[in-house]
Amino acid sequence: MNQVIVTIIIATYNRPDTLKAAIRSVLNQTLKNWKLLVIGDNCDDRTDMLMMEYLDPRIQYFNLPERFGEQSGPNSVGLSLVETPYVSFLNHDDIWLQDHLEVGIQIIEKGNFDFFIGGTAFSRYANYSKVIPELVIDEINLENRSPLDFFYNKTNKFEPVSSWIIKQAAVKKIGLWNYYTDLYRTPIEDYLLRAWRSKCTFYFSSIVTTWNIGTQYNNNSLRKCYDYKSIEHSEIIELIESNSAENTRLYLNSQLDKWNLMSLKEKSAIQSEFNIMRPEANPEAKFAFFRTLIRSIFMNHITAYLYYFFGIDFQLFIMLIHKNKKGSTIKYLISTRTGSLPPKPDLLSVINRLKKEPLSY
Repeated sequence: MNQVIVTIIIATYNRPDTLKAAIRSVLNQTLKNWKLLVIGDNCDDRTDMLMMEYLDPRIQYFNLPERFGEQSGPNSVGLSLVETPYVSFLNHDDIWLQDHLEVGIQIIEKGNFDFFIGGTAFSRYANYSKVIPELVIDEINLENRSPLDFFYNKTNKFEPVSSWIIKQAAVKKIGLWNYYTDLYRTPIEDYLLRAWRSKCTFYFSSIVTTWNIGTQYNNNSLRKCYDYKSIEHSEIIELIESNSAENTRLYLNSQLDKWNLMSLKEKSAIQSEFNIMRPEANPEAKFAFFRTLIRSIFMNHITAYLYYFFGIDFQLFIMLIHKNKKGSTIKYLISTRTGSLPPKPDLLSVINRLKKEPLSY
């Protein structure tokens, strides 16, 4: 086997049905010299049983002794174990096209970039009027992206983390992830903003290599959206495996065109299945106009570069005006996804314990 050049980190919590599809998309990569670290956030036996099926020596599973509740903890644990020149992340409910790693690493090496952010196709809705639910592609994040999007909270310009590939040298400058209760921003925004301040060079790709599936929010009958058992993921991975990456990209673009051509009535019929637990449905959204006004005052190019050069983040003032506490957004997401909010574990203690007594398969 060629020398391993990239470590993939999957943070997971009790969604073995989607995790299985995510791992299949890793196994399908055209670049084969990778190592996969699946970091369970104190998962139950279902994930343990799934991971025991994988005999590939490139795959390791570590189930953490304490639960963090969101990916910053497992991601940091994964980063502490990385020894390869490159690092990538894959959410347990996202899927890669076959050439994600190959495209990203080639671009980084050719242009000497620190940070690759690929194109992502988003499926937030499923058309349940069909016998087999039809996934809708309602956005592809390709155009007009820059590090300023990190500052302006334009999340669909840089999420999901599944679209990232980073040089290990850059990771060492950025450091580990910060926990959500310590932040007025999301851990993802915080990590990218620290990367920006660390003078990382970014490449925003015009090639779609990641498929983000958010259909766990579509079922109104569920109290916890992680209880949703996906049938979509197995269908998506089979579609990808039966096509070339380029043909899959053509399919995704055709589905986006189909969505854009729908009438408002047709879109509304599909969106009616949308779960009220989604972030956009947070009761605080009724203050959207006021929030937009405040953001226009505090979030602009001047304040962005004040952050870049001096570390002054005006997001703090916005949160204080709205009387929001640290971690409020992620707290809402965790409670709707899993139904519980764990206390903050001691990250360094978890990492040190794992290195001494690795619980891996």
